[in-house]
Amino acid sequence: MIFRFKTPILYILVTKVNTHMHNATITKNTIIAHNIHKIEAKIDASTPCTFIAGQFVMVNIPNGDETVPRAFSFGHDCSDPTKIVWYVKILEDEGTGPHYASPYFKNCKPGDTLTFDAPAGRMTLPTELPEHILFIATTTGIAPFLSMLHEITQRKPDQNVQVIFGCRNKKDIFAQEELTKLSAKLPNLKVTTALSKPLDDWKGARGRTTDHLAGVPNNALTYLCGNKHMIIDARKKLTTQGHNPTNIKFEIFY
Repeated sequence: MIFRFKTPILYILVTKVNTHMHNATITKNTIIAHNIHKIEAKIDASTPCTFIAGQFVMVNIPNGDETVPRAFSFGHDCSDPTKIVWYVKILEDEGTGPHYASPYFKNCKPGDTLTFDAPAGRMTLPTELPEHILFIATTTGIAPFLSMLHEITQRKPDQNVQVIFGCRNKKDIFAQEELTKLSAKLPNLKVTTALSKPLDDWKGARGRTTDHLAGVPNNALTYLCGNKHMIIDARKKLTTQGHNPTNIKFEIFY
């Protein structure tokens, strides 16, 4: 069944896989950037979770005597049905309403337990990989692409892949070590980490992700994930450059 699912942090057309509930225990809560936490958890062996790289789950965030569902993409290799890696941006009150997930993940500790629904989402890799794949992400939008890159290492190590990862400044950067490890397994992987508001000592790429689309093959299968303004601008620029809109897949986080 296909339906329209809406939460304050995610707007996406999704396919419901099943209604099974999974139980997980937090094992690590690591601050990897000034407002980014890497959450690692172990899934109860009685409720293993098999997902497709690129999918997300609705996590039931404790809120008093109730829970509030929030969507988070898997950010790891999908081969282990008892493992979880989520990348969480800790949001402060910016006039957009309460952020139930942020205070929970900011303070959660090993041993804390959560439940989440079955994996869902259609922003996944096709059965036959095309000649070129492009991933464009801002902040935690990189998570599903890390999972998909792991899958590509198993399916087609010589795949031509380009990643454009946008952050504001150096303190926002994360996942570089993971991308470096993936590059060792994917010799045709090109990674550009671009800062939109860099300090003077930044030697890397500057500007928004959309400033780095020149030369992208028009036949590339493109995935966008992150800030809605980036996705709107990237889709417009790519289509203007001759890309087929049907080859542009996306998820909007906020």
